[in-house]
Amino acid sequence: TVPVVIEAFTAANNSTVNASYKAYIVSAAGVEQPQVPFTVIVWGDNDFGQGLANQVIPAGGSLRVESSALDSIYFTASGREVTE
Repeated sequence: TVPVVIEAFTAANNSTVNASYKAYIVSAAGVEQPQVPFTVIVWGDNDFGQGLANQVIPAGGSLRVESSALDSIYFTASGREVTE
């Protein structure tokens, strides 16, 4: 695998409740680095993950997100591979 640069991120709250989310970049070794420590999204609103754009997910790593309410926030991310 190769590193990936996050180009865009959207968290959309399509539910009828306010909800929060957190986002982490996780290394191949499993070490989590908080990128969005805590953000509340009012129902019917979007958040564009300020702080995630241009961050690098290392080779073998991942982007992990968690939400405070099941089926409330839908996440979309796009990026590009980085050649070393």
